[in-house]
Amino acid sequence: LLAARRRAVLDCVHHARTFHKHAWAQTSIELLAELCWQNKPRFCKAQHAELDELWVWVRQARVTRKQGPSRREIERDSTSFERARADWSRIAVSSRGKVGATGEAAAQLNWLG
Repeated sequence: LLAARRRAVLDCVHHARTFHKHAWAQTSIELLAELCWQNKPRFCKAQHAELDELWVWVRQARVTRKQGPSRREIERDSTSFERARADWSRIAVSSRGKVGATGEAAAQLNWLG
């Protein structure tokens, strides 16, 4: 009975890992996995490898979070206006640019009608 309960706890932790992508859930899920790893002697010998795998995953997740967000995460949280503004800020605009598409005198007269 205890082995089945502990198997259920591990199943819950594995299901909780699917929510780790959300910032609001990361710390709680990592603490849950760490608590299971700290109580490793209570689990069956067959489950020890699974607990070690969870602990490695927690350590990697913490190291990744300390390194800061990835570019994909930053872009995911930005709006289309923020992305466009970042693109516009990189464009060089000459203050002495020519009027018209080609810069010819004929192109300058076309917009006058």
